[in-house]
Amino acid sequence: MWGRKKKVKLAKPAIKKAGVNAYRDRRNKKRTRKALWNVKINALSRKSDISYSKLMGQLRKSGSLLDRRTLAELAEKHAAIFEKIVALIK
Repeated sequence: MWGRKKKVKLAKPAIKKAGVNAYRDRRNKKRTRKALWNVKINALSRKSDISYSKLMGQLRKSGSLLDRRTLAELAEKHAAIFEKIVALIK
């Protein structure tokens, strides 16, 4: 009587819409994860008296191979190591 489980006519557009939402949200998940990395890096870099943009610029100039994901993990779990990296770059 009710629902899309047993009715093919209603189930087909529901499956199509679910696929569209899944495709979109896989990209949104990546976007939000990268934004969170930036917040973590910025929070700890501000404690070391350097802004996020200046830190990333200095890293790029120095030829460092550390990416944002690694820096965010260091900032969250190993703050002392992150601060040493910032001190080397300054």
